[in-house]
Amino acid sequence: MTNDEWAIDRLVDLGVRKAEIEPVSLEGEFWGTLAEAKGISALVNTRSYRGVILVTSPYHTMRAWLTFSGFFKGQGIHLKIYASDDHANLRELLLEFFKLISYEYIVIPVYSIVC
Repeated sequence: MTNDEWAIDRLVDLGVRKAEIEPVSLEGEFWGTLAEAKGISALVNTRSYRGVILVTSPYHTMRAWLTFSGFFKGQGIHLKIYASDDHANLRELLLEFFKLISYEYIVIPVYSIVC
């Protein structure tokens, strides 16, 4: 099963109608979460959505919140982030910690200045 297929099945199991689920493909970039936030923000604005629900790994929720909330700030978009039941090993947790620090103190501030 692909990630999209698994996610769709899981959402249907949770009561979401399959017709209401739309997998979104985004351009891959080096700073993945930043690229995702930028792409989803553009899609949300184009379609005049009022809210976004993100589901991500528990150890990734803080970086997702930090990045996505920055893109939705001042736009009236209601953002909710939920943690999946995914588990991480120590290596993944340490890598995520360094990514979080990088995003908070380098990536997002530099992106804000450049764009």
